[in-house]
Amino acid sequence: MKTRQLPTVKSSTLRLSVATREFDTMSPHSMAPAYTPTQTTEVRRENMTDILVPDHIVAIHIGRESLPAGDLPEGYQWIMLRNLAVSHYHLVLERSHQGWTVRDEGSTNGSRLQDCPIGREPTLLGFDRSGQCVITVANVRIFVSCG
Repeated sequence: MKTRQLPTVKSSTLRLSVATREFDTMSPHSMAPAYTPTQTTEVRRENMTDILVPDHIVAIHIGRESLPAGDLPEGYQWIMLRNLAVSHYHLVLERSHQGWTVRDEGSTNGSRLQDCPIGREPTLLGFDRSGQCVITVANVRIFVSCG
């Protein structure tokens, strides 16, 4: 199966856009601290939540499981989706010297990057000419832009 290689973007600021109905705002007292002003910033717009990821974040974990406060080291984020098709520990986005990479954590329903399956090995995010790509986590689409 031949896959199309998209250009990568080394810019460090990442924006994730998730349908609001799929997204769980994290409570700092019950789960890993994810959305504080010093970490990511949520911007709500009609039917979508934008998550702005600042430069000091090195990894973003996406899943359905909540984590006890303090389980993630400094520079790591947890995004919890409220969709039952999403595995407890589904996907990880990580910053590398080449740009952002994505890998599946062995999820039940899989993950896709621009309609290509994502495996357990890190895959460099490829963006289209507008600087965007789509990651599908089970049946939840996450629109990613960089820059």
